[in-house]
Amino acid sequence: MSELTRAFLIASVYRYLLIFAGVLLLSPSRVVEKQGTVKLTGGIATGFAVLAVELLYHFGPDVKHRFRESLAGAIVAVMTWIGLSHLLGLYFRHFDSLDKTYGPLGAAIGLYVWFYLSGFAVLVGGEINFLLGELRNHRTPQSSSPARTQINNLNAAA
Repeated sequence: MSELTRAFLIASVYRYLLIFAGVLLLSPSRVVEKQGTVKLTGGIATGFAVLAVELLYHFGPDVKHRFRESLAGAIVAVMTWIGLSHLLGLYFRHFDSLDKTYGPLGAAIGLYVWFYLSGFAVLVGGEINFLLGELRNHRTPQSSSPARTQINNLNAAA
């Protein structure tokens, strides 16, 4: 299987898992359902979102590692994503100035802010996976001071 075909299949599976998780999390009938069913539905949706992000972290980088090794970052990413989404919803409920300021474009601006926060959550999880991988391989993250010294030497030479 070529790399392009493999990437397309992974992206398709990832997209459908996230759509399924989003439908379960954002279902309008959740308000009417019983409390236990809402918790079960939210747990299933969170599980599918963790699985989707886990697939992204496993197949995304060109690094050989076990599937379980990136689970911590996926859990942190999904919890950050859910938390930031709830905080953004709270902001939109209490400070609804986007509609008054931008009119019909306010919804698009709000959507782009949510995309930005979602990307931030995925990057936070990826960074956690990187740091845990460094600790697992007994390597300490290098500081940037040697690079700064080299840059200062180049600046002094010029």
